[in-house]
Amino acid sequence: MAIDDSCMASVIASTMDEFSKHSIERNSKIILTLIREEKLLIRPIYNHKIKPAGIQAAYDGLRDQPDEFMGSLLTGTDFDNSIN
Repeated sequence: MAIDDSCMASVIASTMDEFSKHSIERNSKIILTLIREEKLLIRPIYNHKIKPAGIQAAYDGLRDQPDEFMGSLLTGTDFDNSIN
């Protein structure tokens, strides 16, 4: 998905830190902001939502069934299609 430059500039400016131009924390804030504002769509890159208790099953699926497990999203919320 293409993100226009003005959108990216405003997200980056809103997360700018005077001490660190680039950091894992800042990059995470930018990504989460883009996801929350639906400017970065993540639905096409995962096909399983998992609760923390199902993390081993998700890992096993990603490792052993790569055609079925494209990606997994870790969540604390109940969803359809969740692995317990």
